[in-house]
Amino acid sequence: MDSLPDKDQTAQTIENSILPVFIPDPVAERKLLWKVDFRVVPLLYVLLILMQIDRTNIGNVRIQGILEELHMVGNDFNVAILIYTVPFMLFELPSSLMLRRFRPGACIWVYYIGMCTVGAGLTRSYGGLLACRFLVGSFEAGFTPCCAYLISQYYKRHEFQKRYSIFFSATQVGGAFGGFLSYALAKLNNKGGYAGWRWIFIIEGILTVCLSAVAYFFTVPLPENSKFLGEDQKTLLLNRLSHDESEIGADADTTPLKFRQVLKIAFHWKVILAFFAYVAADINAASINAFQPTILRSTGYTSSQAQVRTIPVYMTAMVANLTCAYCSDRYKLRYPFLMVGAVSSLLGWSLELGAVPIINHKTGLGAPGMRYAGMFCIAIGAFVQIPILVVWLGNNLRGRKERVVGLAVLISGGQAGNLVAANMFLTEQEKDGFQAGFATGLGFAALGVLAATILAVGLWWENKCLDKKDREALENGVVVEGGAVRFRNTL
Repeated sequence: MDSLPDKDQTAQTIENSILPVFIPDPVAERKLLWKVDFRVVPLLYVLLILMQIDRTNIGNVRIQGILEELHMVGNDFNVAILIYTVPFMLFELPSSLMLRRFRPGACIWVYYIGMCTVGAGLTRSYGGLLACRFLVGSFEAGFTPCCAYLISQYYKRHEFQKRYSIFFSATQVGGAFGGFLSYALAKLNNKGGYAGWRWIFIIEGILTVCLSAVAYFFTVPLPENSKFLGEDQKTLLLNRLSHDESEIGADADTTPLKFRQVLKIAFHWKVILAFFAYVAADINAASINAFQPTILRSTGYTSSQAQVRTIPVYMTAMVANLTCAYCSDRYKLRYPFLMVGAVSSLLGWSLELGAVPIINHKTGLGAPGMRYAGMFCIAIGAFVQIPILVVWLGNNLRGRKERVVGLAVLISGGQAGNLVAANMFLTEQEKDGFQAGFATGLGFAALGVLAATILAVGLWWENKCLDKKDREALENGVVVEGGAVRFRNTL
């Protein structure tokens, strides 16, 4: 992933970039993309909805009696949020490296997540809840990179954003549907001797287990092993991908990844800067997922009203996510549309922080309109930025080796945002309006803007340097034949 090749390698690099001429067939490619779109994304979309429901229901059950029944005091709930994040960060990179040698198994991970969710509904102790949350984080670590990697292998880099954002919009659908489902299932309180919060875990977990078991038989493999494409279509797919800018001159995926290579990719400046921006965005998402019902209830709504009012927040964020994704692919730009989400985050945290002096510090109630508007802005910021950052980094990494490592580091390392969010909204701060939490969110949002801006400038500068090296090579008599397009970063 050396961004600036040595001068004596330039001629060789250009010559190695020469590929047989690929003549596009727009009609055949359009039919191919329709078929791929129908088979690859929809199934993963449903699985992500299920996983999102199981991931975020911890926030919904907090206001349904789990604290009292499991004798949770102080910051015990924050620990339950925190313990999910640790295995996610530890196991995501190993899970991603396995994808290079084994069939992507998204359904398997989701199946086990469902089993653990059922277990959380049956547990009789706080320790049992922690164990289930730890296992959910462990299994989810294999799911997200699997899906991002699999989708990226079927599309050219300027086709990837729309598809990945559509896939990622399942988190907003899952969040909204999870809120509605929790509202409905909470009415089963004391049915069969189980509290409402237990029914939320049990029913949602069973739903995940059943649907993921069926989905296992329909998950697609990597393109070269796909069975749903005819030989002509498979050849067309592989040809168009091999002639994409991000693959020309990339290392072949035929040799094992060495530990030294993994470290080199993981600590590349592109990955590090994207990582910091992702952490900031993930703090938004983690805060919305885990604490939105609590924050809304503190504005004066009942538990049921708070559950229902999470739905418009997620749906609005989904519309913003898909709109920015379409425009980003349409204009082949990432940074400007990333900034739409970043500015929304800054506005959201500012609204929440600005509402703190208005609330009643004895009850924690007050400024419901202002705080609800802040939730919308924070959610838009999270769900616009995260998919763009994943695709932006994927666009600027070359070959499967770099992509599988870089995306795993981004997504797993970015989960540090969950670690921060788990400690932002402490129980003892609730009547003070979570002032410290909102101030922390605002600070990290500003850090995200800074990191993304430095990344954009760095990518622009690298493109300028690559242009200069190409001109120097041509002046020295090296001619690019075959019409090959040299790699350039997406800005």
